[in-house]
Amino acid sequence: MKILKVSAAVMSLGLLLVTVVSIARADEFDLRTEVTFQEPVQIPGMVLAPGKYIFTLVSPNDDRTDFMVINAQTNKTLEVVSGVPISLKGKLLDKAEFILVKGDKPGAPQKLQAWYYPDHDSGIEPLYPKEK
Repeated sequence: MKILKVSAAVMSLGLLLVTVVSIARADEFDLRTEVTFQEPVQIPGMVLAPGKYIFTLVSPNDDRTDFMVINAQTNKTLEVVSGVPISLKGKLLDKAEFILVKGDKPGAPQKLQAWYYPDHDSGIEPLYPKEK
């Protein structure tokens, strides 16, 4: 009974820590990553509503920093995003990770700051337009 209570507490804590992003799976060639956002997320060019999306490189053989965001049904490209490489300084992640930061203004959605792929020592930082 004691083990059951501890397990339930640990699972609840884990769910609290992963409420914004859930990673389903990833593909090595084009870095295709399925992600579910629980809250709206700003990317350059649009705000993604809560839901499931696919992030993938635009051209896996060329520039490995431009990516596209596709709807869960894989029948519509929602946005193509330019990015720059960002280093993990030799650290390798065991799963894909999306870094979200607070929005620019009060009440604004969280903003995608970086997308890291498992077993890579770098990620992609999306380029946002400069504010005037």
